[in-house]
Amino acid sequence: MNVIKKIYGDLEVKDLKIDFEKPKDKIDPDAKTATIPFKVTMNTLAGPVEFEQKAKLVKVEKEDKVTWQVNWNTGFILLEWNRKIESD
Repeated sequence: MNVIKKIYGDLEVKDLKIDFEKPKDKIDPDAKTATIPFKVTMNTLAGPVEFEQKAKLVKVEKEDKVTWQVNWNTGFILLEWNRKIESD
């Protein structure tokens, strides 16, 4: 996690906002994973960045509790930031 904080600090990421819509269809209770679309907007050293992606949710069962966790990929942001630099 410290690496991610350093990268975001070096890129001067500010006003990071992640939006998603709750899935319209119920997730199968026996499913182990699900996918949700999301939209990211932020300001960076290279200027504003905005993109849409899909994230994988993973079901985690621990001590009689079930939670869904995002399998976050830092490549989501770095890939889009690199595209922004290349287009300027």
